[in-house]
Amino acid sequence: MEKEYRYSLDNRRGANFIHICPNCGKREFKRYIDNTTMEYIAEDVGKCNRLIKCGFHKPPKVHFQEHSEEKTKRNELYRKKKATKIPN
Repeated sequence: MEKEYRYSLDNRRGANFIHICPNCGKREFKRYIDNTTMEYIAEDVGKCNRLIKCGFHKPPKVHFQEHSEEKTKRNELYRKKKATKIPN
């Protein structure tokens, strides 16, 4: 059984899902996505595919340590959304 994580790297394919890396400036950056809302977290939260030359990686944990108020707001929205879900 696979564990469901709240945040994961966007695994969708195509040019629309590969972004410009904030560190090296190349179009090789995969961003983290919130799996509950399917929205990106922030523009600089993700991982550069140029592991040897760039190696930039900013996980959601680091971002939310820097911006704790954003995590609180996201959690409140998640709780509201979960409370309004109609059980099957």
